Amino acid sequence: MYQIKSVDIKSAAIVSGMTSTLLGLLFIPFYFLARGVTFSAGAREAVVGGVMSVILAIIVPLVYGAIGFVVGALMAWVYNAVANRFGGLKGELQPVYSTRTLGSR
Repeated sequence: MYQIKSVDIKSAAIVSGMTSTLLGLLFIPFYFLARGVTFSAGAREAVVGGVMSVILAIIVPLVYGAIGFVVGALMAWVYNAVANRFGGLKGELQPVYSTRTLGSR
């Protein structure tokens, strides 16, 4: 039986931030699909809407990533405080053996 006594806050924040950024990137095609429906407006409104869509497509994943980074750091900090007082997650680790040798595919 093994126990996770603490989590590195920086690495947890980076993983959480990158995961959130990738999730934000997954939403972009759906956003453009929904935005395409509104392009039936006049030419001027369509151009302004298109420019705003591109700007938002860049900003939203970055904001998701920043929020994920902060939340990941906070959750790691809280986990470390709770694990220090009450004990960490316990689990059993099992080695995984590969039948492949190094360098072979």
